[in-house]
Amino acid sequence: MQRTRISICPWPVLVCLGATTLAAASPPAALSWHAADGRSFEGVFLGSTPDEAKAAFAGPAGIRLAVDSAQLTAAERTRLDDLTRSGAAARAAALAAPFRPASSPERTKLPLLNQEEFGVLANDCVPNAFAAFLLWWDQQGVLAVPHRGDARSKADWLHQRLSEYCATTEAAGTSTSDARRGLSTYFQRHLAGTAALRIGSDYDCTPANLARYPVGLAACLLNLTVYHGNTKQGGHFVALLNAKPDGTLGFRTWGLDFQGKLRVLPPPPATPDRGPRQAPAITREIDITNAARLPTWFRQLRIRFVLDPAEWNGLTVAVPYIYQKQPGSAPAPPDPLFDGLAPGPEHSH
Repeated sequence: MQRTRISICPWPVLVCLGATTLAAASPPAALSWHAADGRSFEGVFLGSTPDEAKAAFAGPAGIRLAVDSAQLTAAERTRLDDLTRSGAAARAAALAAPFRPASSPERTKLPLLNQEEFGVLANDCVPNAFAAFLLWWDQQGVLAVPHRGDARSKADWLHQRLSEYCATTEAAGTSTSDARRGLSTYFQRHLAGTAALRIGSDYDCTPANLARYPVGLAACLLNLTVYHGNTKQGGHFVALLNAKPDGTLGFRTWGLDFQGKLRVLPPPPATPDRGPRQAPAITREIDITNAARLPTWFRQLRIRFVLDPAEWNGLTVAVPYIYQKQPGSAPAPPDPLFDGLAPGPEHSH
């Protein structure tokens, strides 16, 4: 039987919140807003139309929202007035003005990339996941990959550049600080003046929290612990395609499309209540629901995907913000997706 090479990244990549251009001042905080019918959303208020009929918000991943003011509760309309009078809305609007409203391309069109087919390293799950999203932005007409050629040529070029910038090695994968520096270097060398970048990590892997992130242009890299049966292999980053509050999710790695659902595992003795960044210390396994359609080697190796707080498993999210006029130099705009995130600790295993 021909064996398929599987690359495992033994070093998790924990990336901090930041922009690749200028150091940003603290942006206006995102707030939760409630409609009279009970629905809610997160956004940074940018101001109202002259007749106050509609309110504009900066939503997650650079998406702009326009909401009928009359649909909000009376208390929320009062809050709009307060933010307008204080000047907070005008400040937020000025920060968002240099950037285009983000599109929401179909996430199922994210390219299926198998890292063993590109570049020169097998142990480059981080460059592979980043490359998938960079190629997706390119193919959706959002942010071009600055390399001529077809999709395969671009994917190979991205693998080589990202592996170099992230200092990825065959033996150790990608270190925390090198991965952070690597994606920033890619934007600085190839997209300076075209887009600003913001990156953050979240270790709260509850289904409801994970479901917040795969929206708009957000590149979502989920750090998992891979097992062969009960034998731990190491950390591995995958491209998170979608996630729902009920725990169902989809992700891509090794050129394969995975569908699954989170299941809470029994805690070992003396498990702390809280994990990284005070996230609930609950270990979850992703039960793969489409295993019958996956290659034979996957089932023979009894591959399992686990989200383990003790391994600092979590989600890294990166969002590009495209300048209206280029070259641009403004720092990344306010975005509720990143509100409250802070740098994670340097960590490896």
